[in-house]
Amino acid sequence: MLSGAILGRPARGFVLSLVGVVGSLVYSSAVALSQDAGVARDRLEESREAISKVRTLQYKGSVTSAGPLFGTIAQLESTVWAQRVGEGEASDWDHRRIGKTVVRNPATGDTEELAFDVMRKGPNITYTDHKLRTVYERFHRAARHPTVTVAQSGWIGEFFDRVPFERELGGGEVELSIEIGGAIIGDTVCDVVTVNFGEQRQLIRWSIGQEDDLPRRREVRLGLDNMQTFTITEMLVNTAIPESVFEYERPSGYAFNTTVRPARDPGRQVASYPSAKGFEVTIVEGPGKGETVSLESLSGRVVVLDFWAGWSGASRDSRADIQAIAKTFADEPVTVLSMTWRERGRVQAGIDAWKESGGTYPLVTGADAVAMDYAVSSFPTVFVVTKDGKLVFTLNEYNAETFRSSIEEAVRKALTGGFDGGPEATTIMESDGQGTVTNQPGNQPGNQPGGNQPGGNQPGGNRPGGGN
Repeated sequence: MLSGAILGRPARGFVLSLVGVVGSLVYSSAVALSQDAGVARDRLEESREAISKVRTLQYKGSVTSAGPLFGTIAQLESTVWAQRVGEGEASDWDHRRIGKTVVRNPATGDTEELAFDVMRKGPNITYTDHKLRTVYERFHRAARHPTVTVAQSGWIGEFFDRVPFERELGGGEVELSIEIGGAIIGDTVCDVVTVNFGEQRQLIRWSIGQEDDLPRRREVRLGLDNMQTFTITEMLVNTAIPESVFEYERPSGYAFNTTVRPARDPGRQVASYPSAKGFEVTIVEGPGKGETVSLESLSGRVVVLDFWAGWSGASRDSRADIQAIAKTFADEPVTVLSMTWRERGRVQAGIDAWKESGGTYPLVTGADAVAMDYAVSSFPTVFVVTKDGKLVFTLNEYNAETFRSSIEEAVRKALTGGFDGGPEATTIMESDGQGTVTNQPGNQPGNQPGGNQPGGNQPGGNRPGGGN
């Protein structure tokens, strides 16, 4: 158990000064005693003060959830390292989160285990996509991928927020109460502060360590059937973190993909391209209607894989561009294969949008399995695959000014062998700091194949899912 002296102050005398002799029993037996709202508020403010003095943080974290409102995270285990960089308002955190999560499919109830290893160092995030056998490096605001999102679900944000407990202490109609010694987490006796947000039907319970005033657990309830619990154990505070933690090693045989220009000579940067995932689908509209097509059957052709949904506004906006691309390369060995997924019972919406745009390219519906294999989670997402099946380009957002031209330039490069440099191929992307590639015609393999991922905290938009 940590001592309050680690934070530069003696162990708290909070309970002793508050309830006298009874308080002394709390430390030894964790007897739960109800106290008033003012005491609960003071306890959160003490925790806020303690958090402000944390410079490094290491812990084991776990998450469990139940109910439909908490997205797809069923459970999660992680190891977290974090260190503060800079001072005052300008400070930020470098961190690394390694673990695994069980992701629940809301439609079928099926679960899948997903491993993650996500590191932020300075402004950039590095993470691994095991399905695509690629390590990615992105500007942190442009790092949208399922592993990034689930990793972020594995910690208590108050440690890293500018203003911890802002909702709880910011006023408004909330009810506060406290149980002194109301929980023991690991070997740490905690006071439990309950925050009831009334009409919002939300209730949060904070378990705060008596000796160091730091949070150990956050329980969130929404209504009667939805609950998510974040728990921290084995916590070390202000202890030096080994330098090796922030040295990200690429697994053997994995490609490396970056949109971050390194300080060294960019001509030395090496990028190799992973093989595109195989698939087999049936065409429902357009050339080859009723036929089955596979990636293998398209060998020798450049393939543009277009993932979208008819109910998505951005997807519908992109139809004219996709049709123009199909027309531009109609006489070349190029196949534009369009696939709708996450149709939510609105398959016809995609077919109608295809028809309205004058579609002359093959259309596939219900391509959820293929989209999942390609880690697609935003609309529209477009991949370019070379004649020999290498995944060399990805675009996962719609920009009316650059969408069509970026894809066309990538296709031309694939047609002329511009991606055929083998494992020593050099293709460096430069980010403008907002996740937009400005220097080259197209992104490298699997560029940002994420959006609102399972368990994410942002509800939807044009991205599939609904998240947390």
